[in-house]
Amino acid sequence: MLKQIVLMSVAFAGVCYGQADSYTSRFYTQAGFLYWKTNVNGLAYAVEASPSSIVLGRGSVHTPAFGWGPGFNVGLGYRIPHDAWKIDLQFTSYRTHCTTLLHSEEDRVLLPVWTSPSSGGSGTFMRMSQHYRLHLGFVDLLLSKQLPLTPRITVSPSIGISYFSVRQKYHLNYSDPDDPIAWSMKNKFWGLGPSMGCSGEISLFKGFSLFGNVAVKLPYGQFYTHQGERLEKRGGKQLRLFDRFSSVAPVAAGTLGFRFQTPVSNRGKQWNIEIGYDQMLLFAQNQLPHFVQSSSPGLIVANSGDLSIRGAHLTVGFAF
Repeated sequence: MLKQIVLMSVAFAGVCYGQADSYTSRFYTQAGFLYWKTNVNGLAYAVEASPSSIVLGRGSVHTPAFGWGPGFNVGLGYRIPHDAWKIDLQFTSYRTHCTTLLHSEEDRVLLPVWTSPSSGGSGTFMRMSQHYRLHLGFVDLLLSKQLPLTPRITVSPSIGISYFSVRQKYHLNYSDPDDPIAWSMKNKFWGLGPSMGCSGEISLFKGFSLFGNVAVKLPYGQFYTHQGERLEKRGGKQLRLFDRFSSVAPVAAGTLGFRFQTPVSNRGKQWNIEIGYDQMLLFAQNQLPHFVQSSSPGLIVANSGDLSIRGAHLTVGFAF
């Protein structure tokens, strides 16, 4: 991987190098408000069915009802005096949570998805609840260069390094007067790796422009998972399962939006305002395992569910 990163860096420098230009060296800052929505594959927590259809395998699956949550982005950059090179340092933070309480109908029962061989019991419940929390944060240090293709169209390839942190918590309660079960789960990842991307901008009129960004991050780091099961009326904690392993966790991201720029003096100072639509896909972030059957207590199935994010952002920047 190190050889590939070096080759990409050399190729990037060769493509982007050009003659000196008249850009004024300056700092610039930005601050943005994020409003995103999350979805995580592999977090179904209940199957609802009638007692007569359990054997036949017919029912409906219930998953967390993910909602919208706020986040923020802040950044500091510097335009190098030669050849329109730029250095950017950005920090992004996003948090969200959701809670669901599920009751079965009179002629229906709820089957738990997350159980261990130690649970025992009847295996059917009348009420279930789930609570999910996500904290996402990443830091990007990027080097980019602006390349004008036409008087109105520019592209800016970039390369750099990214630190990534994803923390997920998932709590389940399977409620029944005779057989309540509580599950507590954690799924964490943190890693560091290369980041590559490209942005483009099309000037429209009077300071307005259309822009788009695409990026791929390849952080290598460590996953940590923990699962705990508690039987409220039959002996307290029955399960504590831990796992640690290292892996590459790829991330793909894209943005499309509008930008408005207006100068505030003849010395290169200007305000920038942009609004855009964002999408991000974090591959195989859900690593919580499932137990398969009570007759084989050590048999588990890997999850590898993707975490996806979509939503909008509003960013204000100032160059000086």
